[in-house]
Amino acid sequence: MTLQEEITRRRTFAIISHPDAGKTTLTEKLLLFGGAIHVAGAVKSNKIKKGATSDFMEIERQRGISVATSVMGFEYNGVKINILDTPGHEDFAEDTYRTLTAVDSVIIVIDGAKGVEQQTRRLMEVCRMRKTPVMVFINKLDRPCKDPFDLLDEVERELRIKVRPLAFPISNGPTFKGVYNIYAHGLSLFTSDERQTATASTVEIRDLAAPELDAHVGERYARQLREDSELIEGVYDPFDRDAYLAGDLAPVFFGSAINNFGVRELLECFIDIAPSPRPSQTETRRVEPAEEKMTGFVFKIHANMDPNHRDRIAFLKICSGRFERNRNYLHVRSGKQLKFSSPTAFMAEKKSVIDEAYPGDIVGLHDTGTFKIGDTFTEGEKLKFTGIPSFAPEQFRYIENADPLKFKQLAKGVDQLMDEGVAQLFTSQLNGRRIIGTVGALQFEVIQYRLEHEYGAKCRWEPISIYKACWIESDDAGQLADFKRAASQLELDNATAAYESAVADVAVGEADLTQAQMTLGYTSVQSPIAGYISERNADIGTLVGPSGKSLLATVVKSDTVRVDFSMTALDYLRSKARNVNLGHRDSTRKWDPYITVTLADGSEYPYRGLVDFADPQVDPETGTFSVRAEMPNPDHILLPGQFTKVKLLLDVREDAVVVPSKAIVIEKGGAYIYVVRPDSIVEKRFVETGPEWGNNIVVERGLVRGEDIVVEGYHKLQHGMKVEPVAPRRDEEAEKQQ
Repeated sequence: MTLQEEITRRRTFAIISHPDAGKTTLTEKLLLFGGAIHVAGAVKSNKIKKGATSDFMEIERQRGISVATSVMGFEYNGVKINILDTPGHEDFAEDTYRTLTAVDSVIIVIDGAKGVEQQTRRLMEVCRMRKTPVMVFINKLDRPCKDPFDLLDEVERELRIKVRPLAFPISNGPTFKGVYNIYAHGLSLFTSDERQTATASTVEIRDLAAPELDAHVGERYARQLREDSELIEGVYDPFDRDAYLAGDLAPVFFGSAINNFGVRELLECFIDIAPSPRPSQTETRRVEPAEEKMTGFVFKIHANMDPNHRDRIAFLKICSGRFERNRNYLHVRSGKQLKFSSPTAFMAEKKSVIDEAYPGDIVGLHDTGTFKIGDTFTEGEKLKFTGIPSFAPEQFRYIENADPLKFKQLAKGVDQLMDEGVAQLFTSQLNGRRIIGTVGALQFEVIQYRLEHEYGAKCRWEPISIYKACWIESDDAGQLADFKRAASQLELDNATAAYESAVADVAVGEADLTQAQMTLGYTSVQSPIAGYISERNADIGTLVGPSGKSLLATVVKSDTVRVDFSMTALDYLRSKARNVNLGHRDSTRKWDPYITVTLADGSEYPYRGLVDFADPQVDPETGTFSVRAEMPNPDHILLPGQFTKVKLLLDVREDAVVVPSKAIVIEKGGAYIYVVRPDSIVEKRFVETGPEWGNNIVVERGLVRGEDIVVEGYHKLQHGMKVEPVAPRRDEEAEKQQ
């Protein structure tokens, strides 16, 4: 394949958005439909255990946010796609801005409920400045969202770019049906609940007038889709690819990335209309991708990518020519010829050695501390690519070693993390202490976490009153030297004044301590009751004040103790329905107002407590209300604050029908159970359930004692099916409860 053919078939783009709009989830689904993975993971999910591929760092998986750019490459329909998933939080914006210099187009993800947000506007400004082609994916249509036409107007107004929808949703929220592909004039609807694989069954509808549309989405939504489609064609101009490539028009897609809706439509349209690698600007000339000689620049460095090998990877964007393994290239900044024996391609944290790469590809180069962000590689020409941003830090803290035995690990970790460009290291000329400067405060937490978990070094932060670091330049060397001397003298004067103030504060504190010790000698403490006294540790002089109201300790009388516990509103309603009322005896049924207590070692407390109070008001946050009982405590076994297990008899059931809880199936229509009739025919029967007891549950109505029921394997059954029932496996725990 020729160089031009390799260039034409490549698509390199970044996915950007405000935090929590769903860009990492969209990245995961693009990898799924592209065949790079077989099962999609999730950023945060109780059902999906697999994590997102692009969130490969442990801190990203724990917090559910992206803190560093991930690079993923794969082939799809003969097209080589390179995805760069960027952080959304503004504290990591510097990494995102640098990534935008290495891509040829951008997909902006917008939350359909929140619309355009602050960070999205900022990122769009960078794209507009660089004339980067932009696509918009409006996500989370499976949740209640704004009207699609209102969202289109908002995108056009807030991002200041013309829009043209190439896909349109069928409703949203709980009634969301799918997405109509305007670009390809087709509709793909899922016919199963499977969403995590690309092979989920679908039905394809090519004609909006087809009756199959009404059958699958309903007459109401089919009619609305036809009306919306006509309105779009009447209001918006036909899609103009040249305007899109010039950065003047944004194609808009709708969907739900977590449920796969609209993702395939976005991917197939993207590879059709998105630009192949574009020219790159240097300080001296413009570099065209089709040039024969290789050029490229480093836009990102990731330290300790593999903790087992302590490796550091430089991300090289190929701008022109063909990159070859084991070939010498000029490192322009150092002037040295370097050869790379194991350049790699990326799938997040996974790497594979490659023999060649072409414009648009992102290549990983093993770095021993030689490279810096912005470094250029060529075949001999001295070039320097422009547009790579560098921000002055605005947050500063002293970094201190929390473990003296790990000094070398801390120093190595700090040096390597600083090389990533997300933070800068300064050293105070006054006291020699090291200062870390970052763009955002969240970076300090990330640095501290990575130092501990990747390098085994703990650190702590101390505040410092610095606002911003600036580069100061002057054509007059003498004037610049005078400024440096004045700045150093001012810092020394401030430090001296702070030291003298601290000495004065210590003297005042010592005088207060002497006075407090003198006062303590005239103090006597008496308790009005006899009981157990608690211990309270504090510095001398901090408890007793002139007002006489300072708390010294707590004395507890424990001959009789009160036991507080909570009762659910559901138990209360059931007990009331059965004429069991707290604090009142019923003449027709017996109710014991006494409680028993089980201690932490499992033994029963020998005395019973009497319920003497029930709060008449339910806590709306927990759905419970407080109940209190008074218990004798002659042996002082119960202590204040002790946790125990309380038993309170609410009701006695005679001849109750009890079944294992796992035999009950809950659905929207209610609870049902599969009953096996004497002729071995399965009957699906709705029942009314009562209170639970251990692993069992009471059936109030719908089941007769002695009938056979299905306990396991009911998901394979249908009503009216003939079966061969077998006895269930022995459940020893259930037998113990019975």
